[in-house]
Amino acid sequence: KNNKIEGFEMEQTLEQRVSLAKTDELELERLLKQFRPLMLSTILKYRKPDDESIQIAAMAFVESIFSYDGSKGSFLALTRVVIQRRLIDYIRKESGVKASVALDEDEDRKKQIMSLVSRQKYEIDREQEERKEEINRLEAELDRWGITMQALGEASPKHKNTKNICRRAITAILSHFPWLEQMLKKMKVPLKEISLAERLNYRQLENHRRYIVAGVVVHNGDYLYLKEYIPLTVQEEGGDY
Repeated sequence: KNNKIEGFEMEQTLEQRVSLAKTDELELERLLKQFRPLMLSTILKYRKPDDESIQIAAMAFVESIFSYDGSKGSFLALTRVVIQRRLIDYIRKESGVKASVALDEDEDRKKQIMSLVSRQKYEIDREQEERKEEINRLEAELDRWGITMQALGEASPKHKNTKNICRRAITAILSHFPWLEQMLKKMKVPLKEISLAERLNYRQLENHRRYIVAGVVVHNGDYLYLKEYIPLTVQEEGGDY
């Protein structure tokens, strides 16, 4: 498809995309990929994700697509309810009876959907393994700084203003090679220099030194997934992350 068509699809509402996905397998696959975090977070409310629960959640998501009626509310609300119900059914029947998902489709279509869900499950499993590998690498790299994952969690900024200060500090180091080199070679964080150059509160920088170190390590390294957890975009006034 050309860029113009792809751009048009990006502008479609979620409800329009859901309607399209009923007949377009490619759009169905896109939605499954986009909503993986929702499926995983829903599973985590009840148990640790495994192959069966991931498949149940994915099939429930597909079920919600095919059962969605735009005149009866939002798709997001529907799919959350359907995924939760199917997971609860599965947990209750876990003693040996497999949970089923009611798809009113012909056998060929069901096989296509099952194949699609299986591919999505495989990709989720692969991503989870890659995330684990990234966490292990980050843990080892932060150990050189005397920073544990628990300490990093405790040092993570909670308020919008503090998050912005940390993000600006991380970006400043990454964009100024002498500061980055100082960190990588001498393992010294140039907080005083950053405070003066960026007009940031030194005490706040010092209080979140471990988080700043982790942010630089992650964004300077090969951490595709962990970069999501330490965003660099400075937040506009009036919102909250």
